[in-house]
Amino acid sequence: MPVQFFMLMIRWFSLGALLALTGACSPPTATPQASRHTAGAAQDPKSPQVHAWSRQLHHQLNDYRLDRGLPVLRYHAGLQKLCEDHCAWLRRKRGTSFSSGSNVSHSGSSYRARVARIQYGMRAWGENVAYVGNSPQDVATRLMVMWKASPTHNMAMLGNWSHAGNALVVDADGSIFATMNFGRKD
Repeated sequence: MPVQFFMLMIRWFSLGALLALTGACSPPTATPQASRHTAGAAQDPKSPQVHAWSRQLHHQLNDYRLDRGLPVLRYHAGLQKLCEDHCAWLRRKRGTSFSSGSNVSHSGSSYRARVARIQYGMRAWGENVAYVGNSPQDVATRLMVMWKASPTHNMAMLGNWSHAGNALVVDADGSIFATMNFGRKD
């Protein structure tokens, strides 16, 4: 199957899965207005807690892949940077620009795919995005459970990749925006 067709399938299916996941990932109350969130400071993505969650997420992803006989994905700082930028954008745009009040979007994915290809030498690229309200104790596990439950997100995690990066941004109210990027260098 050509790489371009596979990537198109991931993007197409991801939209439907994100719409389905949004209800499971959103807090039970209505989406807060953006002004409430732009006034408060987000937790620094480099804070020890957020950094620990990011490392746990990468380890859990690789454990999951190993359990299915797939090779581990090497950490990639460039993919991580793309994830950090997207999470920060999601936080800034929270509740303002996404369909049905969703807090997640793949907006800008074609740009991130181009950067991954041109700047980081990736032949293929994929992405998972999620929102978790009221930061739970085990963020990495919660994200993995959510993404495993979605066929398209799960397919992305088990794809033919060589590298991965992820980032989490914690908003002032404790809500978390997460992005995981996958890439393949062949």
